[in-house]
Amino acid sequence: AQATLAQVLQLGQEPGGQTDLPARRAMVPEAGSRARTALLATTVVLCGAVIAATSKLISEGVPACEQLFVRSLLCLAASPLLGGSGLGALRRSRSPGRLLLRGVLGFLASLCSVEALRALPLNTFALLTRLHPLVGPALLRLFSGEGLLPQHAVGYAIAAVGVSVGVPEDTWRATSPLAFGYNYGLATTVLTALSFAGVSRMTRLGEDPAAVRAAFHVAGLLGSLACGLGLGAPGLALPGARDAGLLALGAAAASGLQLGLSHLFDAPAPAAAVPCLLLLPVFSAALGALLGQGPPTWQEALAFVLISAGVGIGQVGAGAAADTADKKDA
Repeated sequence: AQATLAQVLQLGQEPGGQTDLPARRAMVPEAGSRARTALLATTVVLCGAVIAATSKLISEGVPACEQLFVRSLLCLAASPLLGGSGLGALRRSRSPGRLLLRGVLGFLASLCSVEALRALPLNTFALLTRLHPLVGPALLRLFSGEGLLPQHAVGYAIAAVGVSVGVPEDTWRATSPLAFGYNYGLATTVLTALSFAGVSRMTRLGEDPAAVRAAFHVAGLLGSLACGLGLGAPGLALPGARDAGLLALGAAAASGLQLGLSHLFDAPAPAAAVPCLLLLPVFSAALGALLGQGPPTWQEALAFVLISAGVGIGQVGAGAAADTADKKDA
């Protein structure tokens, strides 16, 4: 903010000492756009941390499919308060296939995240899932028929070192429960990257944001019901007061996250969101400390630095890749 203000003042000052007001007014909206984008990104990340924390707290008492069913049902019920239910927009959509794919990917990412949190500490899960800003641009280039950029390869290498440093040592043992959670965590990362790439693409192509949100919630509702019945679940059990409150809090955070994403992918200054998206391990560490998991270890702190560096390097050229993919899609 100080740097932007300095640019405004320097741009608005003419050699004679007079202030160029039109130039200053042209700079102020840009600063406001960056601040708005950063606030949106921070809100999205905070909502994601709350979802993970609530899911971790109830992972032992509430099955994954039941969590997603209740969360999706509450989100759909609350959606008219957040800009329309989107069910009508789903019927009017010109790209139902994309909406279906976005919903399925989002549901699978949510299901994998709940299973990962059942086995992994909150800090480890947060570190793994911070890889998706690096995975997304690389996948966009691959889907558009282009190869990976050198910075993507460098970013992957640095982030891989960060992951190997940050995860618990028992993770690398095939028989450890942590290995089970680690695999689900990586699946969450890839599916989240694909899902977010789909949301970004549909936003660029003018899809109704309410329809995109509704596709996610409807897929979660139907997918969790189908998986629960397919896995032979005994039926929907009423949770206790504590679990019900945490489910409601998780649903509120999920609604906030989806609403924030709708605006974030249409934000005028997307570069301002990248540093904020790396705040999830910070929020997760704070919530984990409140839950009695203790502060992050030095290995986790070092892993956060390395993963952040890898994501930052991999973001170079991401905008060009997205533009190329959009042109080919059009």
